[in-house]
Amino acid sequence: MRSTATAQTMRPAMGSTMGSTMQSTMRPMVRAASRRRGGSLALGLAIAAWLVGCLAIGAWVRLQTIEAGYGISEQRKERVRLIEANRKLELDLARLSALDRIEAIASGKLGMKFPVQSQVVKLP
Repeated sequence: MRSTATAQTMRPAMGSTMGSTMQSTMRPMVRAASRRRGGSLALGLAIAAWLVGCLAIGAWVRLQTIEAGYGISEQRKERVRLIEANRKLELDLARLSALDRIEAIASGKLGMKFPVQSQVVKLP
C-alpha cells in the first residue's frame, strides 16, 4: 500500500499547475505540426492547380492550332476554286469580246453595216 500511496502523491493532479503546463506546451507543438501539414497541403493544391492550368492552356493551344489548320485547308480549297472561276471568267471575257464575234452579231442580228465615208463625222 505504501508504494501506491507514494505513487499517488508523486503524481500531480490534472488540475495542478504542472499538468496544465505540459498541456500548454503540447498545444503549440500540435498547432505547429498542423500548420506545417496545412501549408504543405496548400502548396500541394497550388502545384496541382498550376499543373491543371498548364494542361488546360496546352490543350486550348492545341485545339486552336488544329482549328487554324482546318481553316487554312478550307481557305486553300476556296482559293483553288476562285482561281478556277477566275480562269473561266477570263476565257469568257476573251470569247465575248472577240471582234469577229461582235461584228457577226452586229451585222447578223442587229442589221448594222460599216458606214460609208459620207456618214463619218470627224470631231475637232
